[in-house]
Amino acid sequence: MIGVTGAPRNGAYPMNADAATRSTAARAMLWWILWAGMTAGLVAIDYAMRQVPETVPAARSVGMDALALADLLVSVLARWWMLPRVRRVQSAFVLFGVGLALAEAGGLFGVFAGAHRNALVVLGMAGLLQWMPLFARRFAAPAPGAPPAATA
Repeated sequence: MIGVTGAPRNGAYPMNADAATRSTAARAMLWWILWAGMTAGLVAIDYAMRQVPETVPAARSVGMDALALADLLVSVLARWWMLPRVRRVQSAFVLFGVGLALAEAGGLFGVFAGAHRNALVVLGMAGLLQWMPLFARRFAAPAPGAPPAATA
């Protein structure tokens, strides 16, 4: 059924192959921008905090290390156990955002409160590197005329 504006009410718009390609490229660009921003943010915050002298002895604790490691563990499980099972691009994008946030949180706990600062920042960077959106290609729209991908 057509609404007042002439657009279908269910939100489905006819899309040609060129528009689908642009949409896929824009989506891939968004994933890369988010990943690069989060990664650069962790590096910048770590660098900036190393330049500031600590005036008061830091209350760094092993408990914060455990919390950071738990965040990193959940991020790793989300990346390698949950993400391969996701079929919809919207669900994958949400999981991508949550996984990035958890990996960065692990690194930030190291910067601000962890007893083993360097190790947690390196693990946080490794956690962010595993989320590099190279996997997003499998969510790309198929080329016009290409046979549909087999679903397992």
